[in-house]
Amino acid sequence: MLPASLATGVRGRDVCDVLAAVLRASTHPLTMVLEDFSGSPLRLEVLRDGARYLNTAGAIQDECYRLDALPGTWCRWRQSLLVTEAGLVAASVSLIWIPDRLPAEARQGLDQAAEPAGKVLKRFGMRRHDRRALATTQIDEVTGRDAAVLATAVCVVGGQKVAIAGECVLRDFAESLVTELA
Repeated sequence: MLPASLATGVRGRDVCDVLAAVLRASTHPLTMVLEDFSGSPLRLEVLRDGARYLNTAGAIQDECYRLDALPGTWCRWRQSLLVTEAGLVAASVSLIWIPDRLPAEARQGLDQAAEPAGKVLKRFGMRRHDRRALATTQIDEVTGRDAAVLATAVCVVGGQKVAIAGECVLRDFAESLVTELA
């Protein structure tokens, strides 16, 4: 359920704008924000993962620039879903990270993919920078469903830019946050 300060006056059609504004302002991981709003834990379902080199036109735009890394820097990536206990897909998420910039325990946690990246990296003091979020009416490329909010953020650990998270909150999940209040 939305915290009372956000629920007051929020209509279903406005929830996308509210979520985008909160994500832009928040330094917390998406998973934590969505769990707080919904009052429900989210689990990670990894769809695919792998390793590749960063490039200037990668899956998440401007990845070299945003990570202060050279093209050709080795990275890992994964594409996942955040799912509620009831089975509702809350968001599709993508992550690219530079393993060499992370402590061994953080690398291991990301590689195991037992929990969302934000939860893993938060234990190492992760902060989110260069947060971008906007309400949208696009179709999510991963699920083929209506999107509510598109967001990205650079994850910083120990003063180094270590990862970029790309996030797409789905419209049916976003709207479920306010239908509970009606």
